[in-house]
Amino acid sequence: MKKIKVIIILIVFLILAFLSYLILSKKKEIPFVLGTFTELPNEIDGGSCLFSWTQEDLEKNKYAFAEDWVAYGFMRINNNLEKLDKNDETYSNEKYDVKLKVTSNKFTGEETSYVEGILIISSKIDKKSNSVERNIVGYCGA
Repeated sequence: MKKIKVIIILIVFLILAFLSYLILSKKKEIPFVLGTFTELPNEIDGGSCLFSWTQEDLEKNKYAFAEDWVAYGFMRINNNLEKLDKNDETYSNEKYDVKLKVTSNKFTGEETSYVEGILIISSKIDKKSNSVERNIVGYCGA
């Protein structure tokens, strides 16, 4: 009888430990879906920066973020191409804030540079959601 009680207690303990592990190790869910676009908005004309999630996407002209150096940035979030107003290295609209952090800038030509960086995207609508940080690669030039 004592053996059965010990086994039951042990089984309950293992189940609770496993459930605690699952809860604590659960990854933070991304509060929105980040996509790409291939056609540039009309506002992107002349000097601009075009960024992709990967080098492969960049070579296929699949952009994650584009900016015109002057007034706007564009990004596909939840399957909508969001137009964001530029203020230094921060871009925003009524729904999102996006911060661009350049980590590497290598000149590749007279008016072109290869850029690596991080985009930090946060929702203004869902204040409880976490910010998302994603690495980007791209080109800036005239």
